[in-house]
Amino acid sequence: MEEVLSELLTTIRSSRIAPDQINLPPFRPDVDDATSWLQQADATKVEFSWSDLQILGRIGSFLTGESKLWFDNWVPPPTTRNWTTFKQDFLESFPPKKILGRLLHEASACRSSDFNTYTAYVRQKVTLLRHLRKIIDELLSHGIIRTSTSPFASPILLVKKKQGSYRMCVDFRELNAHTVKDKYPMPRIDDQLDRLGRGKFFTSLDLASGFHQIPIHDNSIHKTGFVTPEGHFEYLRMPFGLANAPAVFQRAINAALGDLKYTMALVYMDDILILQT
Repeated sequence: MEEVLSELLTTIRSSRIAPDQINLPPFRPDVDDATSWLQQADATKVEFSWSDLQILGRIGSFLTGESKLWFDNWVPPPTTRNWTTFKQDFLESFPPKKILGRLLHEASACRSSDFNTYTAYVRQKVTLLRHLRKIIDELLSHGIIRTSTSPFASPILLVKKKQGSYRMCVDFRELNAHTVKDKYPMPRIDDQLDRLGRGKFFTSLDLASGFHQIPIHDNSIHKTGFVTPEGHFEYLRMPFGLANAPAVFQRAINAALGDLKYTMALVYMDDILILQT
């Protein structure tokens, strides 16, 4: 996300927009992560060389709800009324939380337990086992999956990519059939095309392993269990194939970009297009 913010700030600077016209995304204490929001504020402060007095004079207009009330009553000693003290006090009042980790905990609760949670692994060609073993080893080493003893066990398939390598796809159809769907709206392509009409220069960003950046809630990890000839595993990070994965990721990336997604950035899941007029 730091790379995305850097690109956006570069676009803003090249557009010669005055610093006092730059707005931060609003901080909503019930849904936003304070650490991520402060990182955006820090980057903007550095980019436009704002003093502590300047950013503290503007920061209140970007706070909402409980955080706005907190700021209005924030009275540190005059000698310590600076940006560093603000950040420390702000994080104490609004501690970081894994907002993006609510994948199955809220949006994907199973309606019942009367479906078959265990499936024998699908037989794979011997020639493909080394590819599967490599994929499993990489996912384990990156902390994306772990070994499992869950009663849930979806089968997997290996799908060949254009460049000749293989992708492991978990068949979550049984789990998805018993999942309460997240109705968060996906962007309409025709709306995105309309917004493109006012741009002259475009920068395209494709987030690397975007889905895997979102942690799965502890109460739902066991539901992602899958079986292979290599053993039984479960996801710690959001995989492809879950019914609610696109909606969860779209909500996360929209929250990360804030108001920029309506002015300078068009986003569809892990594809971001920065436009400049």
